[in-house]
Amino acid sequence: RKAGVSAELHIFRTGGHGYGCGDDSAQTGEWKMLFTKWIKS
Repeated sequence: RKAGVSAELHIFRTGGHGYGCGDDSAQTGEWKMLFTKWIKS
């Protein structure tokens, strides 16, 4: 905050590293949306 930089933390109950890249379930769909938002910022 002091430097004027925002931050977010998202913790998902299930999954692991790389999980969800080929899965379209509700939880992984949310991850993909959050990733897309971040990468475009």
